[in-house]
Amino acid sequence: MHRVAVDWSIATSTNFEPSLKRFRRYLEDQGIRESTIIGYIGNICRYLKFTKTNQPSHQDLELFRDYMADRKMARSTKNQYNYAIKAYHAMLGDPIEMKRLEPNNQIPYYFDKDDVIKIFSVITNLKHIAMLQTIFYACLRASELCNIDVSDLDLKNLTIRINNGKCGKDGISLINNECASTLRRYLEVKPKLIIDGREPLFFTDYG
Repeated sequence: MHRVAVDWSIATSTNFEPSLKRFRRYLEDQGIRESTIIGYIGNICRYLKFTKTNQPSHQDLELFRDYMADRKMARSTKNQYNYAIKAYHAMLGDPIEMKRLEPNNQIPYYFDKDDVIKIFSVITNLKHIAMLQTIFYACLRASELCNIDVSDLDLKNLTIRINNGKCGKDGISLINNECASTLRRYLEVKPKLIIDGREPLFFTDYG
């Protein structure tokens, strides 16, 4: 008698969208800032895709931690994943303890003036040079750069209004004439794009 060749296994769902939406609501209820929520969701999306389940076990977590170690991720990157994973498991009612990794006590490498000039000199994309000069001269974080609207610019007085910066605070950052000149050239060719009632200064090529 021949055995019937039937695969009775149940395919694992790879649609993590409902879980990510639930996680977003959970973080919002915890009063987490939007920029942090975006980072957490991105990390958890990669975590769930690695484990191939929306309810990872502790064994899945250990395998993911081994994966991070094998890829030699920086301690700061591991910490960001750990914060997000800890929050996700708490949402599942499965609290876990994850120790914060202290940064290496090493003096970081800083770009000097010549380094910065070299970087700026090889950029041929107007949007990219405008983004880099703005983030450099205004001393911004990436999330702060993404939050800038056209109305936040005051190129006459060489200032940029920062919305929802570090610790959720607003503020004013200064730029120099070189950055202002680049931004003027950028604004001359930048298409007008309204997203959720705002006109962002920078956006992807896909809007």
